[in-house]
Amino acid sequence: MIAWWVYAVFGALIWGIHYNLIAKATSVASSLTVYTLPNAVILLSLPFWYKVLISDIQAIMAAPLDVRLSTLFLMFTSILGSVAVYKAISMSNATLASLIEITYPIFVTIFAIFMFQENHLTLPVIFGGLLIMSGTGVIIYFHG
Repeated sequence: MIAWWVYAVFGALIWGIHYNLIAKATSVASSLTVYTLPNAVILLSLPFWYKVLISDIQAIMAAPLDVRLSTLFLMFTSILGSVAVYKAISMSNATLASLIEITYPIFVTIFAIFMFQENHLTLPVIFGGLLIMSGTGVIIYFHG
């Protein structure tokens, strides 16, 4: 079995490529268009996973209200977050935008506590978060 962190590192690797592609594409097209084009591929592939989609929608509709609402808001946060990051990349560059955007674990932690009463804080997590925030401060100070 592959460890969870291998998938996380692979995802980071793919995002590293993706952010640079965003920088190139947003040099000629709007952030919203650049965000929409990859999602069009998902729509075009619908016939290949339609049964899974229908099954998942039925499971979501049968789930408790908090799960249904979370899924609904997920659609909006995905669009808003992605377009915001794409805009940041188009206004600076992929490196700077990604180094600032990497602060998202801090917000994941805060929202997990306030939205779902889940606390994943440990001393190493707090220390890592402080390192992320201090690094972000340095970048904003010198490049902001």
